[in-house]
Amino acid sequence: MVDVVKWPPVSLTAFEITTVAPIAVSNSLINAKPYVSTLGRSRREATNIVSGFGLDAAGAGYIEMFKEYLDGGTNLIRLDVTSGIWHFARAGNNSLLQNDQLVWLAGTDDLDWTAGGDDLLWYLKDLSSTAVTDDGGFPALRVTGLPPSQIVIRPHEVISLWVGGVKEQRRAVRVTRSDADGVAIIRVKTAFTGDGQCSLGDTESIVFRVKGQLPRAVQPQQGEWTYDWSLVEAFSDEYDSFVEVDPWG
Repeated sequence: MVDVVKWPPVSLTAFEITTVAPIAVSNSLINAKPYVSTLGRSRREATNIVSGFGLDAAGAGYIEMFKEYLDGGTNLIRLDVTSGIWHFARAGNNSLLQNDQLVWLAGTDDLDWTAGGDDLLWYLKDLSSTAVTDDGGFPALRVTGLPPSQIVIRPHEVISLWVGGVKEQRRAVRVTRSDADGVAIIRVKTAFTGDGQCSLGDTESIVFRVKGQLPRAVQPQQGEWTYDWSLVEAFSDEYDSFVEVDPWG
């Protein structure tokens, strides 16, 4: 059992999210032909450069409390990640492209809706999506109900699709524009499993562990200072269980 601590509300001055796929390379003794194979599973890695000031001059304070919850790095981190163009997402992507599944409650209990015995699911917007078998030989998604004639997603941005109420996520492969009718064909690397409602430019919640030691930073008498975080993805099957912890909510 390990705590997964939510990333605190601090200000980033720089950010990186990338995928690292380790490989092994050997060469033939006969003709020196290279042989390349995977070496372990692929993992996302992130670099977060955090302002010591931040909002309300609380950056360093949040980081020091966060480090206490991480217990030297034995606990993990839950971080909501956008894409490699994080500065664009931070500035505010098109809200007309954002969607979410609505959850109804009766008091504190889930309130389920049905229509003719089937679950009736509710969403903020009608961004209907159809899984397309291919787009020029690549898997893709046909999305309707979009603002017409504009860029609706950029490469590496997250697409969320609720298939039967279950959220699946993929990342867009290229810049995609809607047509005059508000329809777009969005290419993805791996096909979705079905049709449903979608959200474009979404976030992905990833669990990380700290690489190396927890960061330290010396505060100068004047000017900015930063904490440099280096993170690597942690998978649930590598631990007995996750316990979600959000001290900031």
